[in-house]
Parts: sequence; structure tokens; C-alpha cells
Amino acid sequence: MGHERDRQDSSPRCVVAFVAHPDDEAYSVAGTLALAARSGARVVVVCATCGEGGGDPQVRERELAASCAAIGAEPPCWLGWPDGGVGSLDAEEAGGQLREVLVDLAPDVVLSLGRDGAYGHADHLACTALLDEAVRQLEPMPRLLHVAFEPGLFKPVWRKLRRVLGADRVPIDDPGSLGVPPAGGQLRVDIESVAQTKRAAIAAHRSQLLSEDPLVFLVPGLVEALLSEERFQHVAGPSLPEGEDDPLAGLE
Repeated sequence: MGHERDRQDSSPRCVVAFVAHPDDEAYSVAGTLALAARSGARVVVVCATCGEGGGDPQVRERELAASCAAIGAEPPCWLGWPDGGVGSLDAEEAGGQLREVLVDLAPDVVLSLGRDGAYGHADHLACTALLDEAVRQLEPMPRLLHVAFEPGLFKPVWRKLRRVLGADRVPIDDPGSLGVPPAGGQLRVDIESVAQTKRAAIAAHRSQLLSEDPLVFLVPGLVEALLSEERFQHVAGPSLPEGEDDPLAGLE
């Protein structure tokens, strides 16, 4: 399957973030999305599940909508997949549904967690695999970027959730495989100018916070390391111009 872009020269670029759960967009790509929105791009968060495994799904839907509003994104798009069960879906059917959404949005750039799922969550891994396949079937292919977290950054989260959720939900056995070492060719986005926006996006997910302080999210000390820069690996689609720090750079 493919699609043709129906874009007038004056229409804005489109950046899509595909995430498994409400809040995954906030800690991972909120800064980059906020910068894209400030530049005039259309920004859309596509969420696979309603996060019902972590609380009332209506609450979590409202929280993601609030996060998107803080970022400057459109209201979120929902796929309605089961929280904790993305990997059990029929891959062809789920991939087709995701492909249809992407065809409709016609993104120039798609952002997602990497193949480590940040901290090895099974839904994250399954969503990234489905997205990678769906993007490769689009024509023209958008630029696909995976988040590249520092090695070891999410090890405390992996340890906590592996204990709480079990190996079925957090199947990566070796926390040493989490993260991506900094390397040449990675996109490095300076988000210090929108750090408060990223904090606001995290704060919107009040049901998931350990306290009223958005800096205490998932595990203490994590958020501070995520407020200055967001790094990405190029996976598919148009290559990144060398030295650029804009995910939309070099696109016609």
C-alpha cells in the first residue's frame, strides 16, 4: 500500500509521534514536538492504547489531551488497542490500521521509542515493530526517527517495572541493552528553550506522578536528565542532513 501526498506548497509540515500509552510522548519527545509546533508544523500524537492498565482510561485520555495542548499538538488520535496486549494483536490487522492512520495524516516525520522500548515494556517493543513495518510500506516514505536514550538511564525504571509487572510485560532480560550510546549522525535536538513545556506535558499526566512534582515521574531523578536534549536515530525515509538539529531539515 502507498499514498500520495495531497499537500499545497503553503500547507504546514506534519510531525507524528506514535506511542503505546498516554505519557510516553511526554518524557520522550515532548520537547521536539513543542519546537515543531512553534515552527508552524502540524503535530499529532497517535496513541495505541488508552492506558487502562495504569488507571481509569477516561482520566488517562483527558491527561493525554492536556499534554498535547501543552505541547501545541492537535487532540490525540487513538487506536484503541489493549493496554498490555499490543503484542497479542494480529500483526497484519493492527499494522493495517496504523498504516491507514498514517496515510490519512501524511506525516513528513514520524517519531517513536526505539527498539529497546525505553525500559523494555512489551507494548513499547510491539508498537515500534508495527510502526517500522507500516512506515516502510508508505510511499513516499516519511522520515522515521527512534528516540535514543542514554545507556543506563532507564535501568531503574526497568528494575522497578520488571518487579511490579513481571517478565511478560517487561520481557527484556538484560538492562545493559537499554539505551543507545551517543554517536555521530544522530539527531540531537536542544530542547532547553521548551523545557518548561516538556515539564507541563509530564505534569498533565497527574495520575501517573509519584507526587505533585512533575520531576518525580517513574523514578526520582529521571526527568532532570530529559530536559536539555532529545536524541534520535534515523531509521528509514529521507536521510538527515549532516549537522542539522531539526527533524524536518532537508525535506522538500
